[in-house]
Amino acid sequence: MKLTVLHVRERKEHCSLVSVETVDDDHLAEAIGADYAELYHRRVGKERKEYVIICDEIGRIRERAPTAIVRTAEMPVVSFVGDILVCKDSGDDLASITAEDAAYLLTSMIVCTYKGAQIACLEVDR
Repeated sequence: MKLTVLHVRERKEHCSLVSVETVDDDHLAEAIGADYAELYHRRVGKERKEYVIICDEIGRIRERAPTAIVRTAEMPVVSFVGDILVCKDSGDDLASITAEDAAYLLTSMIVCTYKGAQIACLEVDR
């Protein structure tokens, strides 16, 4: 099955809609440049809409750059690192995001500075 997702790329200033195969977890891991993909449910943006974040489970060990952060009163906290895919949960399986979802997600992106470079990060709740 093909899935339309938002791909937030590590160390980039932009993200894009892509189509990925979801035959098994290996296809998802390959899409984000990981050995193993993990799925997390998170609320995103000001309206706190729920999405599924597919991430590199061992990205921190591999010292990958941040791609999603939690804003706190003190300072932003890194939530996910490395490339991430953002999709929806249909209850039984993963589901594609719509054009409306993509527009909302893009408004939930913030620019961060990481090692002197400007990168795009998605704002999520813990």
